[in-house]
Amino acid sequence: MITLRNYSELGSYFVIEHNHYSIIKDKDRHKEIQGVGGVSEDGQVVGIYVENEELNFFYNNQSFLARPEKLVCKNEYVSSLERCFNVTIEGKEICNIIYKPYIDPGMIYYDADPEEFDVLLYLSRLMKDEESLKEFMNGMKLIKERHKEA
Repeated sequence: MITLRNYSELGSYFVIEHNHYSIIKDKDRHKEIQGVGGVSEDGQVVGIYVENEELNFFYNNQSFLARPEKLVCKNEYVSSLERCFNVTIEGKEICNIIYKPYIDPGMIYYDADPEEFDVLLYLSRLMKDEESLKEFMNGMKLIKERHKEA
């Protein structure tokens, strides 16, 4: 069983078993997380996690094993209103989501990060390069070790 923190909803988690997910709310679940995920604008669950010290990408109820040096993630504007979130693993396109990012109208009045409302932008920054992926993996390892000691 894999538990991902739901980026889109505080206190909510994705539980992945046998490549299917369910969403649960559990205040103590944070102790067991292996990664982070969220729901795209069109309802697709996307996430990354570490299991047995290996990086995995989750999309469309499938987990894909990915070495950090073989995962390429891009999130770019393809038009003035749409972005494309694209993940390629070992040269094979795994995910290609074209979406309209949510723009908070209050951003002109207060300092808000666009990433705060866009899980795909958040994930693409975590997966921007090999170094970022390795840092993510190390972070998940530290979380696991910390909760073993507790």
